[in-house]
Amino acid sequence: MHIRTPVTPSHSLLLWNARDDFPNAPEFMQDAGWSVLHFACVEDFRSKAATMTVDALLWPVDPLSAENLESLREVVFLLSGSDPLVMTYARFNPRWMGNLMEQSGSQMHFQGVPSLRDVLSVVQAQVETAGFEKRRGT
Repeated sequence: MHIRTPVTPSHSLLLWNARDDFPNAPEFMQDAGWSVLHFACVEDFRSKAATMTVDALLWPVDPLSAENLESLREVVFLLSGSDPLVMTYARFNPRWMGNLMEQSGSQMHFQGVPSLRDVLSVVQAQVETAGFEKRRGT
């Protein structure tokens, strides 16, 4: 029998309205030293945003929903003090999608639902290159 040794999370990933796409995200990411926060409502998030530090945001985009895109922009603005890595994904990706995501604050866009391994690979690369510790002042 293998006993899991818990890893103390040193970074946090905010999954926006993506619990169904990533049901095992908390366990998977915790093993790599990441905590996972779930939110699906801008109003709920707004009340807690000032007290949290978020290292990365993963947002499911509906390119045909102005409300979805406006919510993304608002959450990115609310997180501007944390300077998170903003990642987006969409099941439907018209040719203009990359440009739209860049204008909305996304630094990485996945075409389709990414695997947790892909997400972890991107956030770990960000830790190694730009370094969240440097941005946090640690």
